[in-house]
Amino acid sequence: MNKKLSIFRKIFRFVAECIHNEKRVYKVNLKSNEKLWIFNCCMVIGAIIIEYIRYRLKIQELEPVKHVTKGIITVYSLIIVFKIFKYFFAFFYTELKVIDHVDSKLKRFIRMNKLADIKVTKEGYEKVKYCPIITYQLFYDKLIVSFRLDGGPKTSNYCNFQNQLQGVIKLKCIKIEPGVTWCRYEFRRGEIEQAKVNDIINSDKKVSKDTIFINNQLKWNFRKAPHALITGITGSGKTYYLAYIIRMFLSYNAKVSIIDPKRSDMSFLEKYLGNNVAYNGDDIVTLLSNEVEDMENRFEDFKKHPEYGFGKDYFDYGYDPVIIIFDELMSFMGGSSDPEQKKYVMNSLLDIIAKGRQAGYFVILTTQRPDTKFIDGSIRDQLSLRVALGKMSNDGYKMVFGTGQNLKLTEKKKGAGYIFIDGLTEGPVEFNAPYLDPGYDFIDDIEKLTKDLDISKYFKKSKKEKVGVNFSEEDIKKN
Repeated sequence: MNKKLSIFRKIFRFVAECIHNEKRVYKVNLKSNEKLWIFNCCMVIGAIIIEYIRYRLKIQELEPVKHVTKGIITVYSLIIVFKIFKYFFAFFYTELKVIDHVDSKLKRFIRMNKLADIKVTKEGYEKVKYCPIITYQLFYDKLIVSFRLDGGPKTSNYCNFQNQLQGVIKLKCIKIEPGVTWCRYEFRRGEIEQAKVNDIINSDKKVSKDTIFINNQLKWNFRKAPHALITGITGSGKTYYLAYIIRMFLSYNAKVSIIDPKRSDMSFLEKYLGNNVAYNGDDIVTLLSNEVEDMENRFEDFKKHPEYGFGKDYFDYGYDPVIIIFDELMSFMGGSSDPEQKKYVMNSLLDIIAKGRQAGYFVILTTQRPDTKFIDGSIRDQLSLRVALGKMSNDGYKMVFGTGQNLKLTEKKKGAGYIFIDGLTEGPVEFNAPYLDPGYDFIDDIEKLTKDLDISKYFKKSKKEKVGVNFSEEDIKKN
């Protein structure tokens, strides 16, 4: 019985989605349809009467109009059926209810603020002489309401309705985008839950091994949106968020390499990840050199695979992902390291970022504040996941997302910030990162995940490699 009901709901959801989709833009219309409905009812009743007289009395003079009357009855019958189905589907598909709710609230908003010029005729009908052009678009996580700046009497106030709209629509306004011809308000639908890591680990929800759960509205599919940039001021929760990501990658049997030039919390994982944690210049260069070489070898192995074909990646060939985390990149690039080493490190990272997705190599860069000197627009745009934790300046947001206008963080707690996922969010959206709750022991969990780790996947450095760079200056310059 439950299975049949589930199929029934899916059919209704499909039909309802044909009625509403996220690309559709709805326009608020104040004009009354009373006269139109009276005219339509008269047309249908007249057609029915004529058809009845023609059929019952068999008047030959009415034969030529039978196609017209039948056509009118058929068309209006279909309209009535469509209307009935639309309201019927609303019980199964909440989006249709939301559309009606938003439409009625915006009409009420226009009347309350006297934005339209409405006259009442002697017959008691409303005649709309002027009404502002207001449209709205409904997404799964937000509502966008747009006001057309048409030069009307109250156009100057169209970008100052944040509090009034919040009160009427009952949603929180998270962004205002004033433009030349439009002023757009973005409202958040539903509360953003801050997930506990323990709950995510013990959740019954099935998440594929190429996806990392972020919150109740967002998931990061690193196969489709490769590489990441995570920024955050001191005390913003950046380290805890990074710890969660490392934990999730290890649970997917990924090989995780960590570069921590500041020797902060991440370097502690050397105890469990061995030589795949590097913090001095020589070891960082060696680690990246081996990663680039291994990546190139993977491409050669793919060609030898019996199912080698167009459009396939590491996952299709049965390989595990490789994650390279560079914690505090700016600290290394702006420090006193050898300029040749810096050049080699940057070129190696760019090589992996440009070519790594198909081979399953993913780079995660973290920093307290991005610097366009090292992470310019061309590199940033290739980092599909971008996170800014804590309150930052407009310049800081611009360095991370390419835009910093009107980003005002409303949440003050640790783990709050903005996130952008290429292909999923249209721009940076406010979010809360998963947090390590008191009942979760990160180190104990990492110890369990790395207990049966395949050490053959990890590099073993010789004493010579430990002392310095094991390749010539020509190799460095070549890279």
